[in-house]
Amino acid sequence: MAPWRSGDIAGSTLLALVTRMTTLPRTFAGFAASVARPLGRILTVVVGFAIGIIGLAMCVTIVMFPLGVTLGLVGIAVLLCGLFAPPISTDA
Repeated sequence: MAPWRSGDIAGSTLLALVTRMTTLPRTFAGFAASVARPLGRILTVVVGFAIGIIGLAMCVTIVMFPLGVTLGLVGIAVLLCGLFAPPISTDA
C-alpha cells in the first residue's frame, strides 16, 4: 500500500512527494524560522500604527469623531500589543 494512503504522511509532505520537491538545507530552514519569528510582531505594530493614524484622520471631521476616537484607541491597543506582548515559544 502507498504510504499516503495509510495516513502516515501529512498533507504537506504528500504535496512535496507529488511535486517531487527536494528537501531544503537546514541552514535555509533556520534562516526562514529566524525571519518568520519577528515578522508577525512587526506586522502587528505596522497595522496598529496604520489603524491609529486612520482613526486620527477621522477625528478631524465632527461627523466621524466618535468612530475616529474608537478606531484610534483600537489602533493604539494593537500597536501596544505588538510591542509589549510576551514572545510565543514554538518549542515543544
